[in-house]
Formats: sequence, C-alpha cells, structure tokens
Amino acid sequence: MFCTCGPCDRKGLFRGYYSLGSIDPAAARLLVQEPAWIRYKAQRYLAAAACPVGCLLDLEVWLRLAVRLFGDLGSDLPSKVELMELFRWHSEALDGSWSKEGLNEDQFSNLLSELFLRHAALVPL
Repeated sequence: MFCTCGPCDRKGLFRGYYSLGSIDPAAARLLVQEPAWIRYKAQRYLAAAACPVGCLLDLEVWLRLAVRLFGDLGSDLPSKVELMELFRWHSEALDGSWSKEGLNEDQFSNLLSELFLRHAALVPL
C-alpha cells in the first residue's frame, strides 16, 4: 500500500509519476528533483517484482526487473555483465565489500536515481 499527502498526490497525478510505464527524458528530469518520488517509484518497481516491503532485491530478481525498467526508459537492455556490475556497485557496503543477498530499498532508490539522471542526460553515460 502506498500513501501520499494531498499536494503530493496532485503533483504525482499531473506529472504522471504514478504510472510504471514509459518514462521520457523530461519526466526523468523532473523525477531526479523529487527524491521522495524516486523512492515511491522504487517501491512500485519492487512491488511489481513481488518483493514485499523490507525485502532485499536479489540479483536474479534484478535481472528480470531490469528488462521492464530499461524498457520503461526506452533504452536498450545492457548486457548481463553490465547489469551485474550495476547491481554490485549499488550493493557495496561502506567497507567496499558487496552483498550478493541484494539491494535494500535505499540502494535500489539510488540505482533508480542514477538511471533517471542518465536518461535525463544530466550525467554522461
């Protein structure tokens, strides 16, 4: 279940933030300015991948979810190695090690934010 306040609900409705469909560069540009909406999108993608609240997004589920995510961004799906590297990069702990168990919601939100930044052409690919 997802809840938003009235003003945020209107913003999400009029900017198209609620849907898990096509995200064009303009929408991505707006989203990167709204960390709470990126977190919301992360929760929606996790829910769509049958990852309940508080679960870790494991590598196998990430590889399947990435197909939908990159499709929503209108981007070619990176190679499996590139997807695994992206997963590894965002699952790194402070000590430089990485967790094969999966990404928590914060880590996945950061990954989404990076992809939205790239899509909005605010960060070089």
